[in-house]
Amino acid sequence: LVCGLDGATSAFSRGKHERYLQASGLKLERAEQITALLYDHLLAAGITSITTSRLGYLTYLCLQQEVSRRAAERYLVWSEFQRSGRPLLLMICGAVGTGKSTIATEVAHLLDVVRIQSTDMLREVMRMMIQPRLLPVLHASSFNAWKELPVQDSKYRSKEQLIADGYRSQVELLAVACEAILQRAVEESVPVILEGVHVHPDLLRRVPQGTDAITAHVTLAVLRPKELKARLRGRGVEVPQRRAKRYLDTFDSIWTLQSYLLSEADRCEVPIITNQDKDKSVQQVILQVNQELSKHLKAPPEKVFGEEVRQWAAKAGTSSWRELIRSPA
Repeated sequence: LVCGLDGATSAFSRGKHERYLQASGLKLERAEQITALLYDHLLAAGITSITTSRLGYLTYLCLQQEVSRRAAERYLVWSEFQRSGRPLLLMICGAVGTGKSTIATEVAHLLDVVRIQSTDMLREVMRMMIQPRLLPVLHASSFNAWKELPVQDSKYRSKEQLIADGYRSQVELLAVACEAILQRAVEESVPVILEGVHVHPDLLRRVPQGTDAITAHVTLAVLRPKELKARLRGRGVEVPQRRAKRYLDTFDSIWTLQSYLLSEADRCEVPIITNQDKDKSVQQVILQVNQELSKHLKAPPEKVFGEEVRQWAAKAGTSSWRELIRSPA
């Protein structure tokens, strides 16, 4: 049994413990190994109940001694964040077909984030409120929005510049709605993931100032044209309403928009994650989140897990997690 800080008791959950380790950046296979190792030693020592503080401290020591000091530090940072009550604002940008929704869903599951907001959905709501004749650029695709701009000198501009201008015009229209999502998350102190092609790095400037919110921003990319085309075809098979043919017919514009998004990410020093393998990409996003958290959270173990665990270790006269398990309470 595991006794929480609020006094509630629940059965030890391997799955929950493994997800917690993954949330600190550990790969699934390694997380399963560490969880099994701890669980087996607790059973062998005859432990029938343990507090979350002691379990957290044992996990920290186990990671430090069985995996690496760096893995233990990431776990410590994640544990401190979980106890801090501070909101996490994670923003995921990327062109069509780069896997934003899939990665966002997987990351949300591991980080226990219940709010995921897509900018595509925000745009659909705005489209219902504003007729195409009043704001035609809003009703176009992000990579074709330039065609609806009242540009007088389009023949003197490059295709790349026109696509960038059309995209930025949509970003500006959606910025207020995105800002409202971030503002609400800050006010309620809850984590949120905002994902979509319109999650431009400039949104970071719209995060309310003077709050304790922690922000993280990544851009997803698929760097091989054939792979991105294959993904777009797959979207059409899995969800026919997404009309893969429309995307494939305008692939050059999508590719150009991705190039612009990557250049903007470089300009704003936003990490670019090449999404070739889903599990690897999810871990990279989580590691980036942990890196941002580490800039704000640096408490020692006894501060995170409580002074009682330090006294427990001092009384036992050991820093070995294996020996500490066997020591009396």
